[in-house]
Amino acid sequence: MKRIAILFAVFALAALPNTGQAHWDAGTVWFVVQFPDGATPTIDGNHGDWDGVPASYGIDNSVFNDARGLVPEGWSNADWDVTDFSMLHRVGWNETDNKIYMATQTFDDEHNMDRTSHWSEDDSWEVSFTYNHDAYADDGGYVDINDENIGINTRYNFAVPVHPTLGDWFWLRPGELTGTEWIWPGTDWLEFNYTWDGDEFGESTYYYEMGLTPIGSYPKGQEGGYQPDDVEVWDLEEGQIIHISIVQIDNDGDFNNYRTPGCCGYWSTLDNCCSSVNDWFLAEPDPAFVASTSVEDDSWGRIKSHFK
Repeated sequence: MKRIAILFAVFALAALPNTGQAHWDAGTVWFVVQFPDGATPTIDGNHGDWDGVPASYGIDNSVFNDARGLVPEGWSNADWDVTDFSMLHRVGWNETDNKIYMATQTFDDEHNMDRTSHWSEDDSWEVSFTYNHDAYADDGGYVDINDENIGINTRYNFAVPVHPTLGDWFWLRPGELTGTEWIWPGTDWLEFNYTWDGDEFGESTYYYEMGLTPIGSYPKGQEGGYQPDDVEVWDLEEGQIIHISIVQIDNDGDFNNYRTPGCCGYWSTLDNCCSSVNDWFLAEPDPAFVASTSVEDDSWGRIKSHFK
């Protein structure tokens, strides 16, 4: 039965371009590794919990785009200088806990922290999530999914460590939820931590880690702010496609405008920032990751090859 369920998901996913759910065609589908019950990652900035995740679940520099026109004309990902900046991103999930997990590893020859105002003036990590296909408008916006709720693109922005004078390091979007501290890091809704090897403000490798409760929608135009009971928690299920887009900014200089050519790298899994459009498939337990799990007559690796 497990094999039948997985193959059904494969064929359903392959058919998506002809359905109303395929609002975005980013050109590929990436996979979210399923962590088994009792073995979900501890959000401590130590990626040891991810050591057994097969390499096929990671995405790196090769899939990122210059989203601000900052690279020289004719540049391509083949020209990427990994001695300047490189990254590896992995996403996980667990059905019982209904959680999404993310681990990002970033090497940078200079970890910058000299902004005067906006977080994007420094090295930073931004991840956007949308779970409900019906939340998308044809023009890329977010629309009402029923008479009461509007679809949500939840954006988590981190620029760490804490700025020495501004005192900030985290931002949340959409704006209506910005002041809802019950959803900030350190709560059941959002866990975040990081560590680093090397020079904290020089050549270093940063290890970011996040765990979150997925929010599908929230009430429209509610006055007086929002409480946990006001938002819809999205129910994660095996075989779903959710949308996650990632931005990383590599700022190697003293400047106050990330749109200045030559200033930095503004790297995104889409062609801009601030939206969640890339397709990610919630995978079944992978036998290469969980030794006790098997798929009859077919391997998960072969199944994933259908999407390449």
